[in-house]
Amino acid sequence: CALLDVRGHLHLIPAPGQTSLPDTKGAISCWLDLSQIAKEAPLFPLERFADRLTQLLSLAPNVISVGDDPDFRKLTQSIDELLAKRFGDFMAAEKCRDRAVVLYDKGELLLALKELHVAKVKWFSEESIRGSLLAALLLARCYQELGLAYAAKYCALAVAYIALNSPNGQVKSFISRGLFEAASCDY
Repeated sequence: CALLDVRGHLHLIPAPGQTSLPDTKGAISCWLDLSQIAKEAPLFPLERFADRLTQLLSLAPNVISVGDDPDFRKLTQSIDELLAKRFGDFMAAEKCRDRAVVLYDKGELLLALKELHVAKVKWFSEESIRGSLLAALLLARCYQELGLAYAAKYCALAVAYIALNSPNGQVKSFISRGLFEAASCDY
């Protein structure tokens, strides 16, 4: 796994004196191979590898564009599945949320929406309801920026409803946040 990790990174570094763009397809290909054998390597730092994939999204956006690559999506899904098996769904949801925030900051709202929907579902349990509500609020914001006011309002009202009916007192502040987002959609 470590060899394939390094090999993938070498595809991203151009040879000295070369002006060509990084070979993202080659890197992703190596990392897809890594994701197939990582189940057999319990000591491979999978969480750190997932963080580096997220960093790859934000590095040199004009040079490296992997966010909309279907192989990159397949890679991140595979790594998320492995993370869920090792640590639980909450860890995979965190990585989805991290990628969604990077994509949101880059202005790639549709790709951010995909990641947020996955994060919201993986986080939806009583122990991690706060993360799910935060993901749903960011979903509402993405929908609102896309001009989809009804979808944004639906997500915002869902946040308020879930927070209102949750026995967890720490999420009660989401009632007002959800209602404020819904009112913003109406405005």
